[in-house]
Amino acid sequence: MPRHVDHDQRRREILDATMRVLGERGVKALSFRSVAKELGGSTTLVTHYFNTQAELIGSLADSLFDSWEGDLENVEVDHRDPRDRLRILLEWLVPLDEESLIEERARIGMLAERLFGAELNENFEFWETRARELIRSHLESIVPAEDLELRVDMVRAFTNGLTLSIVEHPELWPPDRVRTVIGQAMYDMKLDRRRRRD
Repeated sequence: MPRHVDHDQRRREILDATMRVLGERGVKALSFRSVAKELGGSTTLVTHYFNTQAELIGSLADSLFDSWEGDLENVEVDHRDPRDRLRILLEWLVPLDEESLIEERARIGMLAERLFGAELNENFEFWETRARELIRSHLESIVPAEDLELRVDMVRAFTNGLTLSIVEHPELWPPDRVRTVIGQAMYDMKLDRRRRRD
């Protein structure tokens, strides 16, 4: 009797393995063979679900974007104070654990290489637009309307820069230090009256 295979679960496993290859070894290491090796199987395990690397990467990008937004909603659910919600968003936008660091390395690797053409680039443009929308919605009740777009630019530049620093030197950026820097940045940008933790 043939063994039942949960195809959705198998696709998720392949996408997770793809992300690990990208995040740990970089874009140049990505191949059906390297993904299959990460899974402990043959390349047909991957090619049964994805015909091309472009399809594989596009599915990974879609999967990452879908999971990120769901994660934010779950984290913010019990918070009402707009400054607390902004702090949560800023912490969510940067990698604070090993899994999110791997995801961020994979995303940056895909972005840097501009892999597989226009469709993937559209995914990244969508994500940037969505990140800015989230920042804007979190700032609207905190800053004057005339300052809103400048503050969106400042916060986005800050989170992108902090993310890159964490990706480049994770050993220098334990979560407590990241949270302290976020708190200080919010204070310095006059987005929170509370002084950072020492």
